Amino acid sequence: MRPASAKFGNLQNTRESGRRHQSPAPVRVSAAGRHTRSGNIVIVLLALQAALTGCSSSPANTPGPVSISLTPTATGSVPTPTAMSTSALPSQPSVLHGIVVEECLASQVQLHFLDPSTGTELAPVRIFTGTPGFSIEACTPNTVSLVLERIRRNLFSPDLSMLADSQTSEQITHIGYIPQGQAFVDLSPAKGSNYAAKTPSQTHPEFNPVDGRLWFYDETTQHLDSVDPRLGPSSVKQETDPVGGTSSTLDFEFDNAGRPLYTDPSSITTLDGQWMLLNDAAQGWSIVSAPQAHQPDATRQPVQPDSSVKAPGCEPVVFIDNLRFICTGGGTLADRNNIYITALTPDHSGLSQTALLPPSENRVDHVMASPDGKEIAFLSGSTLYVTSSTSQQEPRKVADLQGPDSRLVAWQ
Repeated sequence: MRPASAKFGNLQNTRESGRRHQSPAPVRVSAAGRHTRSGNIVIVLLALQAALTGCSSSPANTPGPVSISLTPTATGSVPTPTAMSTSALPSQPSVLHGIVVEECLASQVQLHFLDPSTGTELAPVRIFTGTPGFSIEACTPNTVSLVLERIRRNLFSPDLSMLADSQTSEQITHIGYIPQGQAFVDLSPAKGSNYAAKTPSQTHPEFNPVDGRLWFYDETTQHLDSVDPRLGPSSVKQETDPVGGTSSTLDFEFDNAGRPLYTDPSSITTLDGQWMLLNDAAQGWSIVSAPQAHQPDATRQPVQPDSSVKAPGCEPVVFIDNLRFICTGGGTLADRNNIYITALTPDHSGLSQTALLPPSENRVDHVMASPDGKEIAFLSGSTLYVTSSTSQQEPRKVADLQGPDSRLVAWQ
């Protein structure tokens, strides 16, 4: 672990955009642990609970680094996806808190739950293993835009026990999920028995954070559907178009009410789903009613940046509230060396901006706001930092992530 006093501007950034997955290596998250009185209380309570329920203590309840040895899979024949089995469905674990970090290791995804203050592991690592011969969708290199970062949380079920995934064989793609510690569960139906039936091809799976249904795009019918992962293909139903999108929209995210919202690198929708803010290279910033954003007669209202806006081409990441949103970079992935809080005026006519990091050449990736919106976590190289969301400060180093490929999933 690097010294906590190391300056952000002096750290060398070794992360590369769109880096190919390296050979498997053990993952450890190093950070300074703290012994607190509250920790002793938690241990006593857990011991009492185990005594009352007749459960014996287990090493699995003790957080700590995990080493995993992986054997590269041979390429060649593509195996058939595992058929859906209700017996493979995991039990629903309790919601875990902290900064959730995803580590990609060849055919495996690991989830770490880190304390935002100390960087220590708060729970055992969760492991999702892909099918040999198939890549895992969550580990796709993000070489184009921020869209994949925005929807990353939705690749996992609300309780983080299932990982949405898709598998393609002979130009047909099936969607499903990988349960924690188990094999891929295929949720796409088989080809129908009638003469005109086609084998369905389904792509872009995402979990709805409210009801837990798995949404996807059906290339055969060309609209969005969803399926209950606990009931299987028989529960498929057609869904509504994303707010601001169309039936052929492939890139969408969900608001806090579970409504689908259209998303792309240059636009972002307010938390209430009412307005879409756009940053066009030719027209600059503008705002439009989100439900009508893709209508031919939709009227865009210009938004005038004030003198505080130093990165007019930055890419919006997420709204903290209905007026403030996080923005990174200057317009391209290569410019991503700062984080900006950008704020709309109450009447949506103006825009102001505050840089949160000191000037440096360090690349910023995978930005995530705390649940109360007061702090922001981000990765620079393989280091996790936290900084204030209100003013420019030296970011606080939380932990060094020693895996080959790290992404932030959530802060909960």
